[in-house]
Amino acid sequence: MPGAIDHPFSGFENNLSEWRLRIGYGLNLAYAIIIGVKQMGMRGLKKRAEGLKLQIIEHMDKIKKERGKLVPDEGRIHHWEAEIDAFQNSLKRVLKRLEK
Repeated sequence: MPGAIDHPFSGFENNLSEWRLRIGYGLNLAYAIIIGVKQMGMRGLKKRAEGLKLQIIEHMDKIKKERGKLVPDEGRIHHWEAEIDAFQNSLKRVLKRLEK
């Protein structure tokens, strides 16, 4: 259809797991991370743990910079804090899985 906007989930109608993964990233980051963790080997889990640690540090830096502004955007800070919580929960699950 000319001029139609391509929906971000078009083409995934027959692949429910891919659709759930895409939806998970958009609506619930922790859900998508859980799906990814279930399919990883030890090397992947270690890389994931390092990536999560890096994300936590980067988000903490963003919060520090935002709080340093004359008028900090509390909505952004709250969003980053929620993401940090999700990253920390995912990191706990990854580290627990690495112990096995």
